[in-house]
Amino acid sequence: MKLTRRGAFFPAAAICAALAALSGCTTTNLADIAPTSATATPVPQPRPQETAANPVAQPSGGGPRETGEYPNLNVAPTRAANPISDAEKSSIVRDLTATRNSVNANAPSVDTAAETRRLRELARTHAQRQLEEIEKSE
Repeated sequence: MKLTRRGAFFPAAAICAALAALSGCTTTNLADIAPTSATATPVPQPRPQETAANPVAQPSGGGPRETGEYPNLNVAPTRAANPISDAEKSSIVRDLTATRNSVNANAPSVDTAAETRRLRELARTHAQRQLEEIEKSE
């Protein structure tokens, strides 16, 4: 049986119409998707009130403050601490260099070839001992 374009279009249109009709039978509710505590609206906080001493009440803590104006980004921020001087920097560098040198002087020199041979021998003997223990238990 040969289908023409017109004959092929009708089954596709019928399937789309059936899917559209069946989708109307389902209901999706927001309460089904998310619990009510997740969708509850937050309680609005009261706005800060102006006083004579404080034009706009500032929130506690070091967070942002609402002043009613746009911030001036051209003002350099204040420093949290004074930077160290060149003399303090050189003193700290000398102390750290001396500590590094004393630690490196007391460190044992390691012959990497000898250490490699020692570890390979340890692995070989350990493997032999394990195989012997397995054979004894059988």
